[in-house]
Amino acid sequence: MKKGYKSLILVSIIAIMTCPCVTYAQFQWPMFRQNPSRTGYILCPGPTMNQTLWVFQANYDIWGPSPSVANGLLYISLGFGPSLIALNATTGDLVWNYTGLTWIASTPAVAYGMVYFGSFDQNVYALNATTGEKIWNYTTGGFLAASSPTVANGIVYIGGGYGNSIIALNATTGDLVWIYMTQDNVHSSPAVADGIVYVGSYDDNVYALNASTGGLIWKYKTGSDVFSSPAVADGIVYVGSCDNNVYALNATTGEVIWSYKTGFWVVSSPAVVDGIVYVGSWDGNVYALNATTGELIWKYTTGGSISSCPVVSLNNVVYIGSGDNKTYALNAKTGELIWSYQTGGDVWSSPALADGVIYFASRYEGKIYAVCGSHQTFNVVWEAQNYPVTIVSNSSLLDFVFSQTDKQISFKVIGPKTMKSFCNVTIPKSLLRGDWTVQIDESNVTPVVRENATHTCIYITFTHQSIHTIRIKGSWVIPEYPITYLQVLLMAVTAFAILSRKIISVRKNRE
Repeated sequence: MKKGYKSLILVSIIAIMTCPCVTYAQFQWPMFRQNPSRTGYILCPGPTMNQTLWVFQANYDIWGPSPSVANGLLYISLGFGPSLIALNATTGDLVWNYTGLTWIASTPAVAYGMVYFGSFDQNVYALNATTGEKIWNYTTGGFLAASSPTVANGIVYIGGGYGNSIIALNATTGDLVWIYMTQDNVHSSPAVADGIVYVGSYDDNVYALNASTGGLIWKYKTGSDVFSSPAVADGIVYVGSCDNNVYALNATTGEVIWSYKTGFWVVSSPAVVDGIVYVGSWDGNVYALNATTGELIWKYTTGGSISSCPVVSLNNVVYIGSGDNKTYALNAKTGELIWSYQTGGDVWSSPALADGVIYFASRYEGKIYAVCGSHQTFNVVWEAQNYPVTIVSNSSLLDFVFSQTDKQISFKVIGPKTMKSFCNVTIPKSLLRGDWTVQIDESNVTPVVRENATHTCIYITFTHQSIHTIRIKGSWVIPEYPITYLQVLLMAVTAFAILSRKIISVRKNRE
């Protein structure tokens, strides 16, 4: 028996009972549309089932803002609620609340340890992402509404709302880098790609500006307001307009490549993945268009107007909200419905996808939702103690087994053939810990492993072919002897040591 073994066991048990299960962000959604190019795509599988992970009641109409998720926290402005909040992305618990603001429709951006957003009080704010403390603010002189900041190369870009401008600020200090004036409101959110800022305006134009200087490169005139935020991919800018069209423009020259007419306004921002453009329209349809030609591939009709912007996952699922009080998951290749999720209000908000969980807000009921494929906690009971192992996955889970003899946990996953899937497994170190060997159907795989003082998080990705068995084997497992036995044994060893010293002492005195 190693010295201090009993203490290690007792400390570990206390830690597992007092520390909540922790997961670690592998795939994040740090800003509106996920990245500065605003493509709305993430290299992360999304849920193919609609299990509720948690619901947060905000008690305010969440008009417009979408969630951002980074470093285990969800950030969202509460619309007509005068604050920006941070929630634990796993549990939905409130972490901090920055109050004293006016209406906020801006989706926050997270970078450099800060959270950036615009407010109707005419300010752009930067808060500490961990604590919510204000670091700086910049007063624009105009009411900022729906434009959401993009952060790239140390600069924050944001539309100036009713100030009719596009603004670039130093991300560290908040100092003005440049400002470009348009002829009307700028509620579109800038996209940044290859040293150029792309943004729409209510003066009916799409602008391309030099990202360093703010100088005009080109502008393209549509037939009405441009609320939609541009997406940039493969040298093409995709954007919607309130003239009912989706446009594809040459990113260098601004020349129109194609346009596609829908049945109503296009305020939704496009997503672009693998040669397909996905976008919603106020005519209630989600459209999938050929990115090169603009030809219709499919469309799916919801029961309400669509302002929400599509999110596309690695496993070819499109997620989007609708005015019919639902969020939809559609097959990205065919447009077929995979699932829908009913809320109590229209889903104006655009979804965010991080670590296999879809997050979105429902406007008039003021709720924030986290929806995943499967989120289960398996309670391993060992010597009257409970050790919870939590698994988040977009597959169905069954047949969870813990083997103390094999130092292993195993479980089966089920999902449609060829579907890209993931499992995020959180294991208490007091139950099992590495070095780790991870297998899928007897074949070794390399996971992403993160840990803190009490838990290890193992992230695995794979493609379904059938039912798979996942085995996670550690190098240390909780001992098979009960704590009471170890206590008695330790006491016996201690007593033996004391008795041995006394015997040796007596013999020395006799000599």
